[in-house]
Amino acid sequence: MHSLAIYDLVSDMLRKRQISALQRRTAFAAPVDAWMRLLTFEGCAVQFERALQATVLMREASPTLRRHLRDATGASLRHAVIAHEQLAAIGALAARQGIRVLVLKGAARLLGGALGGTRSIADIDVLVSPNDAQCLHRLLQTEHGHAACGPAQAHHLAPLGRPGSLTIEIHSRLTADALPLDSAIWRDTTPVSLGGATLEIPSATNLLLHTLEHAIALNWMTRYRLRDILDVAACFTSDVTSAVVNDYVCTHRQRAALETILSAAHDIQALIPLRRANAWMTVRRVSRARLALAGRSTNRHVAERLFRYVGVVAESSPATMARAAFGAARWLRSASLARVRG
Repeated sequence: MHSLAIYDLVSDMLRKRQISALQRRTAFAAPVDAWMRLLTFEGCAVQFERALQATVLMREASPTLRRHLRDATGASLRHAVIAHEQLAAIGALAARQGIRVLVLKGAARLLGGALGGTRSIADIDVLVSPNDAQCLHRLLQTEHGHAACGPAQAHHLAPLGRPGSLTIEIHSRLTADALPLDSAIWRDTTPVSLGGATLEIPSATNLLLHTLEHAIALNWMTRYRLRDILDVAACFTSDVTSAVVNDYVCTHRQRAALETILSAAHDIQALIPLRRANAWMTVRRVSRARLALAGRSTNRHVAERLFRYVGVVAESSPATMARAAFGAARWLRSASLARVRG
């Protein structure tokens, strides 16, 4: 039950809700391992550290937990510096070939003026045209010493990595399924000069829409993580065109999930319209179910699998459950064939 107590404290703090003395005692009495696992699952250690620093509650955390939170923020700051350096190099390389590069996700927010150390950043995602993707991918390997460090996906080439650098993913589209947003995101971009080259970032509205797609489509098995809710809240600025967002949500096949995450983010960013008054009931139900079971396993891989599949069941979306069942059946079939061949 440690994970549930920690989750309630973290989510309430990020929503700026009142924290009771019992909540504090229960959560801060939990083992540091439980804290680290939950913050890793929810992806919000940096944001939680900032929220904690803004209160008097930091002194109630154990020295080990405080050190872990400081380390997460320190890593975020270092990665922000590295990201700027790598983006400048990518921009210079692309400019020589006449390739337009649209920076996505956390790296786009950095280029847009977000402060380093306010959110973890583990990789750099860029979008280029399908015709240019292979060229840029090859040049980063031959001229900058990167090497493939993972499998390619339907929407991006094999991730590229090198020691001391962030992983780079070169996208030819935004998600595994083709979207109208794949072409729309190239409109109304903002040019950003960096290291003598020019990169582009999406408009505020399209950056928000991509963040939503990432939260409910790419992360479809881990929906409603605190990190994704915080990202949506941060991206919904006064520059967002609400009418465009409303039309996008109302015509989306995952409308319920979009409305839930937007309404949960409303607690953090009041500019966001409240569409579902019970959004946090859904978020907490899904999150607490997967954390309760994932927290029981000491095996990291088993815990991660439980986190994904239990969340799908708890969400109770027929389409999502069918997709997960199909994926599990395909994995079991592959495992069986491998045993037979072995």
